[in-house]
Amino acid sequence: MTKREAIESPFNFEIPSKLIDKVIIDRSIKEGAEYTKTNEQEIDVAIADICGRLINMKSFSEGELSITFDLSALRTMRTDLLSKWNLTEDEMSATISSRKVW
Repeated sequence: MTKREAIESPFNFEIPSKLIDKVIIDRSIKEGAEYTKTNEQEIDVAIADICGRLINMKSFSEGELSITFDLSALRTMRTDLLSKWNLTEDEMSATISSRKVW
C-alpha cells in the first residue's frame, strides 16, 4: 500500500483528489512511497488534516456527484487521531511568521 492509499483508506467515499494532493504537498509526504508502521503518525496527521478541511467544506459537488459529509464522524475521527499522537488543535494549525529580507 502506498502512503497516498493509506491516506485515502479510512474514508468510505471519494475524497477530492486536489485536497489529497494539497495535504500531501503541505506535509511533504512522498505519496508513492510504501506505507509502513514507522510512518503511521505522518499518515494519521494527514488524515486528520483532511478531516479538518472536510468539516469546513460540509459538502462537495462536481458534475452529477454530490457528497454531504457526516460532520460528527469527521470530528470524531480527527479528535481520535490527534489524541492518539498527543497533538492539539493548536499544534495542527499552521503558524505563519514574517521575517525581514533585508
